[in-house]
Amino acid sequence: MYYSEPRSPSLRDQEIIEQITHLAGVAIQRAHLDRDLTVREAKIRRLVDANIIGIFIWEAEGAILEANDAFLRIMGYDREDLDAGRLRCTELMPQE
Repeated sequence: MYYSEPRSPSLRDQEIIEQITHLAGVAIQRAHLDRDLTVREAKIRRLVDANIIGIFIWEAEGAILEANDAFLRIMGYDREDLDAGRLRCTELMPQE
């Protein structure tokens, strides 16, 4: 068998190693941020869902994007109505 002596990495090899190391660091940091965001969103969701006050989020055009169960119950809707996009702010308010 043929064995060669270990060689020092070339300048190009070192650049590639540095790039891979940097990308791995970015990926790890992104994973941590994604996990933190998921945990934070879950906490907010629990707070909103535990509330007895109806809470909803809508867009400028009037579509209701999100609502807690208290809001849906008060207004006589269910999560299926919300998920299907059938709730609009303009339809919940009197015409005048």
